[in-house]
Amino acid sequence: MQDAPWPFPAITLKNLVRHPVGIADSRHLFTLPHFLSKEEVDGFLQLGELHPWEKQNASILSHPTDGRSRIVVPNVSPEFLGRQVATQLWVDTGLAAEMQGESMMEEGKMWHPIGLDGFVRLYKYEPGDKLSTHIDQRNPVEMPSVTGMTWWTMLVYLSTCDGGETVFFNHKGQELGRVTPQPGLAVLHLHGDDITSLPHEALAVEGGLKFVLRTDVVYAVS
Repeated sequence: MQDAPWPFPAITLKNLVRHPVGIADSRHLFTLPHFLSKEEVDGFLQLGELHPWEKQNASILSHPTDGRSRIVVPNVSPEFLGRQVATQLWVDTGLAAEMQGESMMEEGKMWHPIGLDGFVRLYKYEPGDKLSTHIDQRNPVEMPSVTGMTWWTMLVYLSTCDGGETVFFNHKGQELGRVTPQPGLAVLHLHGDDITSLPHEALAVEGGLKFVLRTDVVYAVS
């Protein structure tokens, strides 16, 4: 990563400890405090200072009042691929070891976590920006040696702000818990089907700026 065209420090191994979110089933939703160090968070924030933001609005998002901006890491330059970042976030933090026991059986096939999607995005929410209640979908991903499928959403907060919490619901619309943005805090939740995937929303930012790193945990059939 030393040749990357932005100030990105080496990712270090963490002592990752899962924390539940409210009354949600921790098999479907949990946080990992201190997933990124202050220096690592600052590296991603400086990416946002070096490259232009793409504004997303109602034509892209799910609700007319939604809004945010993004940088797609693989698009930053031809020399810098999101796969490099994804590999470091997966291996060097210890996340790969943490997710080792999260294999899933579906329709007679055993799926195993194999890495993070290289389609890494950096999101910026300004005051008033929010995301309405929605469910994340599974997507096929071309990994280095196999075509996989996303199973978990991973968000990593890079800042604090007023408002901007991520709120999770059951399928009856009852709140299960909410996560307040804290720098370096990761949130992982299952996605892709009507049973395990939790509806969630990002509340409007009331003050300051909210920065979030987003990618997905990819699975493949053994």
